[in-house]
Amino acid sequence: MIEFNYLDKAYSHETPFILVLFRLYKEDFYVVYYDRETDFNNITYRFYKSNKKREFEEIKATTFPKHLAIQNRFWCIECSDGSKPEELIGLEPTNMLGTTTAQLWYLIEGKPKMYNENPKQFLKEYKRKYITSSE
Repeated sequence: MIEFNYLDKAYSHETPFILVLFRLYKEDFYVVYYDRETDFNNITYRFYKSNKKREFEEIKATTFPKHLAIQNRFWCIECSDGSKPEELIGLEPTNMLGTTTAQLWYLIEGKPKMYNENPKQFLKEYKRKYITSSE
């Protein structure tokens, strides 16, 4: 569950999922959760956006603002592949292989399976188009 106040208004969202991304963009909050509760054999991510009633509605991954998709909540100090959260600084494609951020980028681009193409090239192009280009 997340609970917070913003501009003197209370927000909350109750869910059993693990929060991995939380961003404010154009007066709306965007949230991504890691969902291993619904089907442990089909672990996925769930994307949400706040509405005017201060509730969170699930949205399609492909409608999530592409430039916001950088994991900012970590639940591991050292991940199973030996990487550390600080290795995402700079978003270098070589350092991003296997990260949650990389997985989110694939989902947002409508690619359900990570690494179904050249992963370093995909990450480099995504970063160039959505992260380093000006809005």
